[in-house]
This record gives sequence, structure tokens and C-alpha cells, in this order.
Amino acid sequence: MRCACCGYEIVGNSHKIAANKYVCERCWNNPFLFFPKKLIEFETINYVSIFCDKIFCRKTYILENGSYNKEGGNMTEREDTIKVPVIVFEQKGVRNYLGVMKARDILDVWHVDRFIENQVIFRGYQRQEEEERMRQVYEYIEKCQIPIIPAILASLRMGSFSKTDSNTGILEIQRVPGALEIVDGQHRIGGFWVIKRLLEGEKIGRRRIAKEEIERLNDLLDFEVPVHFIDANAAAKHMEDLIDPEAKENMLKELGKERLGPEDVERVHFFVINKTQKAIRPSLKDTLSYLIYASGIKGIPIIEKEKWKAEIATPLTLDLHFDSDSPLRGMVNISGARGLQRPVQLASFVKSLEPLAKNEKFTALSPSQRLNFLKNYWRCVSKLIPGAFQQDTRKDYLVLRTLGIYILNRLANDIIDWSAEKGIKELSEDHIMSYLEPLREFNWKRDSPISSYGGEKGVREAYKEVIKFLSEKGIPEAKKRYEELTKKR
Repeated sequence: MRCACCGYEIVGNSHKIAANKYVCERCWNNPFLFFPKKLIEFETINYVSIFCDKIFCRKTYILENGSYNKEGGNMTEREDTIKVPVIVFEQKGVRNYLGVMKARDILDVWHVDRFIENQVIFRGYQRQEEEERMRQVYEYIEKCQIPIIPAILASLRMGSFSKTDSNTGILEIQRVPGALEIVDGQHRIGGFWVIKRLLEGEKIGRRRIAKEEIERLNDLLDFEVPVHFIDANAAAKHMEDLIDPEAKENMLKELGKERLGPEDVERVHFFVINKTQKAIRPSLKDTLSYLIYASGIKGIPIIEKEKWKAEIATPLTLDLHFDSDSPLRGMVNISGARGLQRPVQLASFVKSLEPLAKNEKFTALSPSQRLNFLKNYWRCVSKLIPGAFQQDTRKDYLVLRTLGIYILNRLANDIIDWSAEKGIKELSEDHIMSYLEPLREFNWKRDSPISSYGGEKGVREAYKEVIKFLSEKGIPEAKKRYEELTKKR
């Protein structure tokens, strides 16, 4: 059962507002929505919602006969249909439309057909929305100077098309929840839904909207979103016409239905889109995040969340790859592409620099001092374990693999701390080598006892083994660090 207000399936308590019309607990308790008891008497009520023009000033009840029952203000009445100019085209006999809708209009009619488990007959196909992802989209829309929302894929459930030219026309979409089923793009629209919830007065996390923000956020709901509409009802009928009658009967019996519906078509598109798309490789993601950040574009949540990567770790890693005097020159796989014969994945090296990038003693250094330290540090490593840096033998060593990189960059962070404790500011090769010299005797090859360690826990244990080795070889700072690690465990 759907909520007559927000269009979502009702989970938990429901409240009757008319014959066969119910609203969910969240909408019922919304201070900006009004559901007087007397509305139960009206059999014709179809949809209840709130529309605002810059400020909360109008509550409009849209009735099935098209009339309006308004409370407050003298605002113009909203039509009960949304008219969208579209381009029409066909793909293998199935009609599609391309158009643009304002976000506020989509929010009036959208619905997500979620997959419901533990049913004899499976229904729905979508995943449950993730609040964090929707909030990230909202922050992107609000804070980015040049936000771009790609086209969403929507199934037209309630509406009609009238042709105006050979390949153009007008879609008239009924302004009721569920008129559009979102097949792809639920989190993009969810970002605007977060804005609507803020305007309606719901607290998002720890934030509550201030009065001065109302006009600005309300303007964001006029954001124009491109929409690819599929006529799923027509597509379902077209599909039935292509199936052999006997096979069709068996198919419908298996599905437990009398005929194919729009959800059967939507499920196909949802599956193909989400099964065939491939996520961006982590190394390319870090590289692009750095380039976006460096260009001065702000407000991208995924970048802001780990700003230390784009601000410190990624540019350092790129410099280590490109600089002519770097011991890691030409060894970093920047995009994550296969077959490049580069032993170091940029994403792994960037992530391994997290302790340094969050160490105030390291970040207090100038960018050139940070880079020089890492060059000197890895130059010392290359002198102590030369085989790990030679093309024909490096595959036999752990040094430039993910495990080795994580261990050694944690040790680099220790050296920054140890040097600061001694008041040493000149982080020369000789100074770094005084700590690393014993590693010449450590087994860094693939038959090393630490080679079996994996994951974050494995990195911690392997790092601990290296610290223990340095402690046993007479490095007092390593001995103290090992005692701290043992005590912490």
C-alpha cells in the first residue's frame, strides 16, 4: 500500500484520509502538511501535498475532478497535469521520449518500485535508497558551482502523448505519486527529495533548515533534469505480441499474472543498466579527484569527504611518478589500466599515505619539503633493497606490492614523528638511512613470513613485524614503538 502523499510503500502505521486512501507516519506527522479529520468524508480525494512559492504559503488538495481546495494565500493554482515538450523516437517498435522536467515536478510524481523479499510472488526490482548517497547528491547540487545531473530513466505509468510534429510532441503526466517509475537515477532524484524534506521541516542528520535558506533551497527545486521516458505499458504489450501464444500462457502462469505489466519491462532495463555498467577504477578516481580539486571546483562530496587525498596524497604520488630524480619514476599506474607493467597502483600508494597526510608534523612542511622527504625516503629503500626496483627482479619482492607500500609508508610516518621528537628538521638521506639501515637484512622476498598477510589487519601485523625487527636491530625509537603496539593490542 502506497502513501497517498509521498508515494512510498507504507511501512508501519498508516492513517486513513479518505476511502482507500492512506498516508504514512512520516507524512502524517509533517508539520507542514495538514490532514483535517473531515477530509475522511470526501471520497474524491486523490492526492495531498504542499506546494510553495518562495515561502510556505499554500497547501493544495488536488481532487479527482480537477478542482482545488486551498488553504491560505492567493497563489495561482497548479495544474493537475505536467506538460513536458519531448522528442519522440522508436527503438525496435517501442516508443521512447526525451524531455526535461523541473525537479519539483518529478518529486510530485516519482516512485521507486522496490524489490520485496519473502513473497510467494516476487514484486519490485529496485534496491532501497541509501540516505548517505542521496545526501551526497544534495550537497553536490547545493555546493558545486557547475552541477550536472545526467538524464534519468523513467517509465511513464500515467500519462498521454500528443504529437505536434513528425518527431516532437507533448507528454501530459498526471500529477499523482507513481505516474513516473524511476528505473535509473533514484539517488539523483533522491538528492532533490532531501531538499524537499528540508523545506518541509524534517531534520536531516543534525541539520535543520534556517529561515534564510528557504528561498535558496526552493530555487534548487527548479533545477531542470533531463529525462528519458519509456512507454513501459506499450512495451509490455509489444512484448506479448512477439511471444508464441502457448509460450505466453506458460510464462504468465510462471509469473502468476494474467498479462505482462510495465514492471516487467522496467525490471529488464534496471538489470541491464546495473549489470553492464562498470565502476570507475580506484586509481583513475583518485587522479580525477585531484584534477577536479586542483581546478578549483568545490562541493563534490566524495572529494570533500577525503580531501587529504586530493590535497596532499595524490599530487605527491603523481610527482613521485613523473619527476626525473624520483626513485619511483615511471612505476605508478595512474589509471589502473591493465598491461602497463607498472608495479605500483596509484590508489594503493595514495591510501598508504593517509597517516602522513593526516600527520600535522608532515602537513606543516611545505609541498616541496614533503616531496623531497618522500624522494629521499624511497631512494634509501631502493639502495637497501635494489632488486625490488629492477624490472627483471622486482616481481620477486614485496616492496612495491600493496603490502610493502603500506608497511613502508607507515614507517615513513614514524620517521617524521621520531625526527620531530629530536628536533631534527633536515630530513636528509643520511638521517633517514640511520633508521632504515637494518632493513637491508629483512626478508622482503615473496617467501617472507609476512607474504601471507592480507587486508588491513594483515598490514597492521606485518608492519608490527618490521617494527619488531628494527627494535631487535638496535633502533631505540622502534623499540619504544613496538612496546606501544604491543600494549595497545
